[in-house]
Order: sequence, then C-alpha cells, then structure tokens
Amino acid sequence: MVDDAVLASGRPNSLAVALGAGQAIGLAWTDLSTGETGTLMASLEGCGPALARISPAELLVARWPEGSDALAVVARGQGAPFSDLAEEVPDEATSGKVLAATYSEGGREALQGFSPPERAALAALLRHVQSTTGRSRVRW
Repeated sequence: MVDDAVLASGRPNSLAVALGAGQAIGLAWTDLSTGETGTLMASLEGCGPALARISPAELLVARWPEGSDALAVVARGQGAPFSDLAEEVPDEATSGKVLAATYSEGGREALQGFSPPERAALAALLRHVQSTTGRSRVRW
C-alpha cells in the first residue's frame, strides 16, 4: 500500500498496465490504497468499456497494439494520465518468476488459465509497483 497522504480519498486509486497483443489488450490493475488487484483481456474495440470499468487514476502502456490507435484514443478519452511503462515487458518465464515471488502457492493456482498477455501485464504492474514504492504487497 502507498502512503495515504498521496492518494485521493473517497475513490479508488487504481494503477493500470495495458499490453497490446495482436487484436487484443491485456490489462492488469491494482488499487494502491487497498492492494486489490485484477486482470482482464479486451478486444481493441472493447478496451474503452474495460478501461471505464477499471477507471484507473493512471494508465501505463507496456506495449501499444500494432497497427491500431484504439488504445491511444481510449486512453486520451479517459481523462487519467497515461504514459509508456519505462520497464521492459517481461517474457513468459520472467512473468512466471515475478508472479511466483508475489503470490503464495494458492495465489499462483488462481492465476492458471489467465492469458499470457494478462500474466505479462500483471507481472509488469507488480515490478513497477515494487520499483516505485518498494513494496509488492497486493491482494488477489
């Protein structure tokens, strides 16, 4: 969790990571005030409603979708700041290591069945939170 002095009170303080994967977007987010975390996949056409549901206070883009500006259009329309994620997108092996280091055995089992873009977006989010706050405590 993050110091309450830097978080907006009375609303979620979600940080989201988007990762383009062909004609889809993998999204991962965490509420920095509560640690609640989630992921989802959305089509390029459906990324607007997906981001509206998450309502992130900030969006970091790990990888922009190739050949489409749908995510950029949606991100501009959300009203929250967005930028490129500075860290490298983790590959499948690195994603697995990051997730294994963060979640207990039961938590890792709960992540089975998630798509590779969801796992990569979640791993990128967890690494970013760890590197910027010094903590990686999240709740699934």
